[in-house]
Amino acid sequence: MIEGGATLAAPAPAVSPRSLPRRPGWQLPLAACFALLVGGIAGYRIGSETPGNPDPSGVALFQSARAALDTALGSSASGSSTSWSHGAAGGSIALVSSHRLGDGTLCREYTLASAAQGADRWKGIDCRVEGRWRTELVIATPSSGGGYRPASGDSAADAFLQDRNAESPLAPAAEAELLNALARPKR
Repeated sequence: MIEGGATLAAPAPAVSPRSLPRRPGWQLPLAACFALLVGGIAGYRIGSETPGNPDPSGVALFQSARAALDTALGSSASGSSTSWSHGAAGGSIALVSSHRLGDGTLCREYTLASAAQGADRWKGIDCRVEGRWRTELVIATPSSGGGYRPASGDSAADAFLQDRNAESPLAPAAEAELLNALARPKR
């Protein structure tokens, strides 16, 4: 007893961890992961099957246009444009300029566009490496729908070329000489 007549309460009996009801700690997170996985797969399939849905990454566009792009890069002069088609896909390739990098590598700047209504255009720079064209830079440019356009122009492409010590765009005669050299079979 404590002063004033109060009694101490007896301590609560110890509860064994085995006597507590078990709560599933792994089942709810597993169910949530499964639901996210199913939802992600369904969303991907629905989005990829929507007619006229442009590929937001442009990967399919570049895969479809690769053969025509390689041909244009190896033979067409800057300022020229050519069309391409592959199955249901098609569009145009406009060659912008040719540059020699500081190490002597030939690079060409171009714009790749899909014929799909409202599709973005893609600005790219490919360089000739070990006898093949290799994509070094790709920039999405908004379609001409009156939306946002950066005021800085092609600063990413310019920065890429400057970073690699590129010369000014090649003169038409120098470019034609290089393209003729590419067309000649190696001995």
